[in-house]
Amino acid sequence: MTDTARETFAKAFEPLTLPEIQAAHTLIADHVFVTPSITWPGEELPKQLGIGTKVSAKLELLQRTGSFKARGALVNMLKLTADQRT
Repeated sequence: MTDTARETFAKAFEPLTLPEIQAAHTLIADHVFVTPSITWPGEELPKQLGIGTKVSAKLELLQRTGSFKARGALVNMLKLTADQRT
């Protein structure tokens, strides 16, 4: 891998900042459902991960698309300029 490719790859995976996350939340708030998080009801998965482990699941399948993908897609689509949308 070239140095340029490494730099491009590293930049693509920089962690988001809290203000970036908050801005994305505000941007898509009117377009997605607030989905619940639940504590995993079974015992098998926590046993495999270690006694005392609590497992939570975010029920994104309740989005209109049935997946979490609506959030990322909407953030990117809503940031497009009018020229980019045509």
